[in-house]
Amino acid sequence: MIIEQIWNEFKIKLHDDNFISDDFNDEVCQSLMSLLSGEDRKPFRERILNANVRFCIGEQKYIVFFNHDDDLYRLDFVGNAGDWKLLFIECITIPIEKIESLPFDNFLPLKEIDENWIREERRISTMIHWYNFTKNVFGIEKALEHFRIGAGEFLAARAWVPYFSDKKAFIVYISWYESRVNGEKVSIEKFSDDECIIKYNEPIWFRMYNVATHLKFQIPFEEYKNLYEFIWQDRAKCSGWKIEINYENNSTILKFHNYTL
Repeated sequence: MIIEQIWNEFKIKLHDDNFISDDFNDEVCQSLMSLLSGEDRKPFRERILNANVRFCIGEQKYIVFFNHDDDLYRLDFVGNAGDWKLLFIECITIPIEKIESLPFDNFLPLKEIDENWIREERRISTMIHWYNFTKNVFGIEKALEHFRIGAGEFLAARAWVPYFSDKKAFIVYISWYESRVNGEKVSIEKFSDDECIIKYNEPIWFRMYNVATHLKFQIPFEEYKNLYEFIWQDRAKCSGWKIEINYENNSTILKFHNYTL
């Protein structure tokens, strides 16, 4: 089978760590080269080499699945044996393989964690796209101003959280929103009129930068981090707080203080 020949040729390159740009589709070449090449990526290459695989043939792609650590990985190839390209390496696959009768409306869900990831990857990628566009035209300061939306979020908190003072309502609202809408692992660690603390466990914002490799080619990490902190500084100021942002292991700690302290 062609797919088996492609897979065997791919594994030889994987074993020898000798991929070249022609092995990948142009639009993902940089990200896939960085994902598969170099000594630091050897454990990932070995993971693929030692995996039990399942083949599938789509309308235009040759597809290889393998499981690892409860994740189902998928590699998409096009071409023929001896003349192929790797298109994607993904952990998310929308579960629609065939449409045999119309109208079709059986849109099966993914795991909640995967659907959250799809939403967040689109949201964050769009944010970075517009940030870069504005920065290239008007400069960094104007680009940051585009994300000064804390006043609107404070208004939402006051409208939708009636049980607390306005400042504490913001803490409740933004924590609920980040958890339920953005899929973050968030907890309120301290909750008083003078000080509130929100803890993010493995925040998606930073995991996204490490996993969605296209972001690394769009924005330097320090600039990406600065945008995150700018958004939180604006949120805090508009809701009447000062904020201190700390990073501990894989967690982000947001400490909100009164201006008068």
